Formats: sequence, structure tokens, C-alpha cells
Amino acid sequence: MMRRSFLAAAAALLLALAAPGPAHAGGFTGDAYQWISVSCPTSTITGQIDSVSMEPGQATIFRGWLQACPYVEVFDIFSIGVYRPSEARGRAHPYLSSLTQAPSFAAAVGLPTDTTAVCLLAGPTTRLDCHAIVFSIVNGQSVAGLGQPIPVDSPSVAIPVTVPLKYSDDPGGSGPNCPTCWG
Repeated sequence: MMRRSFLAAAAALLLALAAPGPAHAGGFTGDAYQWISVSCPTSTITGQIDSVSMEPGQATIFRGWLQACPYVEVFDIFSIGVYRPSEARGRAHPYLSSLTQAPSFAAAVGLPTDTTAVCLLAGPTTRLDCHAIVFSIVNGQSVAGLGQPIPVDSPSVAIPVTVPLKYSDDPGGSGPNCPTCWG
């Protein structure tokens, strides 16, 4: 009887050790990042896009700030959603939190010339700040600028944004720090 109890306990221990751990245990295992809105109640997340800079032929850099709750995980991400007439896409950016001040960000994104708006996102439909995008011609090149603010519930930004949440070292991955990813 005691031997049977011991074998049952050993089997249970082996099963527990073989079971998958938390989503990010052990580092980069191909698990997806998660949105900030998964870790935080959406009422505790604030942020805004302050500026955009774009040199002709270079990446577009959006700068601003983002503050979430203190429960943010190391793999939580945000995105700049890029809205076009027929789709909305983005690229995951790691959230770097600070307990003493709202962290600033500089997020590089691809910005096709038919982009109509951008939003700072804490989830696929959790828009924190949205702006129209205006293009002008500088030295013969199309350059993006930040236009008027758009309400976060505006129909022009109402579609969910597609943001792949994979580590950038995965085959075909497009997670944070993926320099060649669109959006």
C-alpha cells in the first residue's frame, strides 16, 4: 500500500514537472508576447503620441509616453496602429516601465503613403490616443506629419489592428525589435 502511494506521488510529480509552465517561463520559447491590457485594467493605462519624425526614405519614428499599472509583465507590449483604407496593422513594441515617471517611447513603424491615421494601442481595440496622418512633399519625397487628434472611438479607427505577437527570433516572427517588420 505504501509503495502504491509512493508511486502515485512520484507519477504526479513527474507529470507536474513535464507540464508547460507559465507563458514566458524559461525565456524565449516561441511564446507570444501579450498586450499591456491583459496585465492591467484598461482604466489604469494612459498615454499619448507627441510627435512624428520622418526623413525621406527612412523609418517613421513616433514619440510619446505611456503609463500602465504596476502589474505589467516583462513581455507586455504596446503598438502604434497604422490605419489604411482597407486594413489596420501594427508592430509590437516592448513596454519599458518605470515606477517613478511615465516612460517615453520612440517607436519605429512602416507608414505606407495611404495611411489615414495612427493610434497608440494597449490592445487590438484599446486605443489610447489617435491622430490623423498628413503627408507633404519635401525635396520630392513624401514625408508624414502628425495631424489633428481623432477620438479613440471614431469610425475611422474602429477596426481591430493586426499585430503579430511573436518573438523576433521565431521563423517569420515579428515581435519587438524586429527592424524589418512592416507596420
